[in-house]
Amino acid sequence: MCTTKTIEGLTEEQHKEIFDKVKDLMFIDPAELLPKHQHLTEIDFSQLDDGSMADRQYWIESMESDLDATNHIIDWGIAVDIRKALRPSKKKHSHAAVARTTLQQSKIDESRLV
Repeated sequence: MCTTKTIEGLTEEQHKEIFDKVKDLMFIDPAELLPKHQHLTEIDFSQLDDGSMADRQYWIESMESDLDATNHIIDWGIAVDIRKALRPSKKKHSHAAVARTTLQQSKIDESRLV
């Protein structure tokens, strides 16, 4: 027979872990979240404190999920930028375009001399 007391189906240690996670996450800068989830940092924490453990767990899961999504997007975005930087340019300069640019540049240089 288990003699551990539970509140809302959780042990005292589990309650403490949940409160500690809330304390850690409540100080996250909203800029670290995706714009559509920044509202998660704008909640009334006294209501969360007065709410149920299920409310706190839901908020924690929402925050952690969004932080993971944000990190995934950042990692993917960096990978895309690296691939773009390493990919050879597909633009081919035609001889006519190069000649026009050279001619325009020489006209600008001549106008400076006058």
